[in-house]
Amino acid sequence: DLLQHEVIVEKMSGEVQDVEVSAITGQGLDELLEAIALQSEILELKANPNRAAQGAVIEAQLDVGRGPVATVLVQTGTLRQGDIFVVG
Repeated sequence: DLLQHEVIVEKMSGEVQDVEVSAITGQGLDELLEAIALQSEILELKANPNRAAQGAVIEAQLDVGRGPVATVLVQTGTLRQGDIFVVG
């Protein structure tokens, strides 16, 4: 399916990494984290620790014991535990 969109993975001598993961069983998550860390190191990706975080909310829900909970993809800056952020 990826080839029809001209996405060539490393296994086929391309430049795009692919990692099989399962959200149900958690299989492959360690490999995914390793691949992300490796790619960020190769591309020398660094976050500005002094810049306010900006990003996108991937998923949000209201947890009975914890209150509002969100999965956030930070695109710029640094998001620290306890930071307040606005969605909308």
